[in-house]
Amino acid sequence: MEEKAIDLFSQDEKQVAISKEDELLKTVLASGNIEVLERFIALRKSEEERQARITFEQHFAEMRKELPRITKSKDVSIQGSKAYSYAPLESIQGICDPVIFKHGLTYSWREEAIAEGKRVWLDITGYGHTRSNYFDSPRIDPITSRSGNAVTNVIQAAGVMSTYGKRYTFVSGFGIIIEGEDTDAANLDGGSIELDLREYIRSGKLLPDAVKIIEKELNKPEADRNIDTLRNYWKRAKAKVEK
Repeated sequence: MEEKAIDLFSQDEKQVAISKEDELLKTVLASGNIEVLERFIALRKSEEERQARITFEQHFAEMRKELPRITKSKDVSIQGSKAYSYAPLESIQGICDPVIFKHGLTYSWREEAIAEGKRVWLDITGYGHTRSNYFDSPRIDPITSRSGNAVTNVIQAAGVMSTYGKRYTFVSGFGIIIEGEDTDAANLDGGSIELDLREYIRSGKLLPDAVKIIEKELNKPEADRNIDTLRNYWKRAKAKVEK
């Protein structure tokens, strides 16, 4: 049976509460006590924020019930054979946006530079309240081919960091379920494996020789990378870092 959000107060009771607040405000203003007035305003603001949060959470919970599972729709081939599948951010948005907007919610991203790369924030807003979460995208350096030609430039590398950050925050922020995604490297796409490996390197828990081997594979152009090798590195690095 579907659960309904319960409003504990009737409209009449709410109106009475508002009227009492107005009367109290008149009394405080008449007293001329600035300190009491400031405390009253602070308390009123705190209560308004609490009510906004409650309303937001009620609508967010109803929205979550209607979000569908996402199926991976895009295949990536490396050296002529299928390496993995994933759900692009634009596909996830196209499926989820109508449900999100239907419940009076909206969202936006913002970014900030950090020493390790880029921090991507997702702000989910509605009913006077905002819920935020973030993802730290590790720095991705421009990639050159074996001949020395640029495969990705600085701007493209920054764009990749933004895309990864937006996808991670969107999926985690709205609690979206993507079929086939779990903690098994076999079900992670190449971009996710790369981000995790760079996080493991930054942890400082991997031996220098291991870091060199992993970075050697990561710094290759995507078409030259061996996805099975990266998955193996991912499993071993994960076990070492989480030990």
